[in-house]
Amino acid sequence: MKCFEGLVMAHIKASMTRTLETVQFANRSTEDAIFIVINTAITQLDKRNTCGCVLSPLLYSLFNHKFVALHDTNSIIKFIDNTTVVGLIINNQASAYRKENTSPLTPSTPPPPPHELEKQMRTCSDNVALRGVAAQSSQFSDRDAHYAIDGYRNTNYGSCTHTTQQTNPWWRVDLLDVYKVTAVTITNRDEVPERLDGAEIRIGNSLENNGINNPRCVVISHIPARETYTFQCNKMEGRYVVVVVPDRKEYLTLCELEVYGTPAVNVALKGVASQSSLNGYGNAHNAIDGNRESDYYKRSCTHTAQETNPWWRVDLLDVYRVTAVSITNRGDDVPNRLDGAEIRIGNSLENNGINNPRCVIISHIPAGKTYTFQCNAMEGRYVVVVIPGQNKVLTLCEVEVFATVKTPESSTEAPKSKRTVVRMKIQSDADLTNQAVGDQLLQQLHVELVKQGVSDFQLRWRTQPDGQIFHREEEEKECGPTQTGVCGTEEG
Repeated sequence: MKCFEGLVMAHIKASMTRTLETVQFANRSTEDAIFIVINTAITQLDKRNTCGCVLSPLLYSLFNHKFVALHDTNSIIKFIDNTTVVGLIINNQASAYRKENTSPLTPSTPPPPPHELEKQMRTCSDNVALRGVAAQSSQFSDRDAHYAIDGYRNTNYGSCTHTTQQTNPWWRVDLLDVYKVTAVTITNRDEVPERLDGAEIRIGNSLENNGINNPRCVVISHIPARETYTFQCNKMEGRYVVVVVPDRKEYLTLCELEVYGTPAVNVALKGVASQSSLNGYGNAHNAIDGNRESDYYKRSCTHTAQETNPWWRVDLLDVYRVTAVSITNRGDDVPNRLDGAEIRIGNSLENNGINNPRCVIISHIPAGKTYTFQCNAMEGRYVVVVIPGQNKVLTLCEVEVFATVKTPESSTEAPKSKRTVVRMKIQSDADLTNQAVGDQLLQQLHVELVKQGVSDFQLRWRTQPDGQIFHREEEEKECGPTQTGVCGTEEG
């Protein structure tokens, strides 16, 4: 067995380069670093009384920013944002290795400055830009916008974005969802760092003027060459993060841009939905079920009848400051039906909430796409989508409302909603286990209730274990489960 181990070790050594640096930074790939670790481990195993070695990945820079081992039986290898300690097990002991991983900063190794420590610790957080989609105002050579969100802080020109020289050059990342952005980290190029002087970071949900009109987080005075700086954005909400060099003709180059934040809260998920009418199985609740499925026939979209001024509304059950509303359009057919729809937000139920202040007019959302609209902290309990005009059909596959609760001392009183719990048992000669039949009966019941002047209600079906089908309201916890009926609500 020892002979076999010796042959394997000799083969690995022969296949690896002899010129390996012990300390590696972001100019080395992960593959390079793996080779270095293997080579270091095998070389050290040749030492006398050595019976093995241990490896540990950690952010060693939190202990020793010079990446110098405190014990001669250990080696430290740094690559990208990870560090590996290779330690020997000598005479069946790995005490030096354990001390290396827990050693405090020594007097000969001064601690990193606060901004450096913050930068190092931030690498442990979730960089949400890595999952985003990047774009820029122009492209010089093959310097694609995606290079700024590839996860590498390499400051060499070949790993950075680059626009042509133009007025107001910009770069943007679409985070694909609304986030509360706590910080943005930018790595500057190794040459001509002054090109980034005066750049602005803007965050929001608007694509107006390529996103440049969104609120500003900060103006970058200067980032030295090869340096990485972090800017605090105080939980600004937005889907788009934009870097722009305003008011001058310039090149824009970014070697890495990282966005740290948490998803904003979609308060619509806890709301109660209603709409002007029902067609097929397009129930109002489908728009707040947390599913962006855009195929109507998969039963996750709303659908009204063809009518004048069709509307859909969600009651958030409290007064909120609405920062943004995201809408997912139908993807399988007729996306143009949503053209010209309006989003209205407020505390009034007058005219079914349509008289509330307007956030935006939706010009167009492509089939199956989700667009986010900035509403600038508009206050309201009700969010309404309405299509003004005759012979209109309203279909929404998802509506997400991102907001914060308005503090009670500054809130205006919103209309209170009276809830009535209704238990209903349906008896019919029809086969109610057939979903198509059930949906048709549900639609007929909806029409009759509207004729009787009932508004702001939802109808859904539920099959009990005994095969009976009952009507229930989404907030089942209001009355708890029942075998003889289910909850329902009216509001007025």
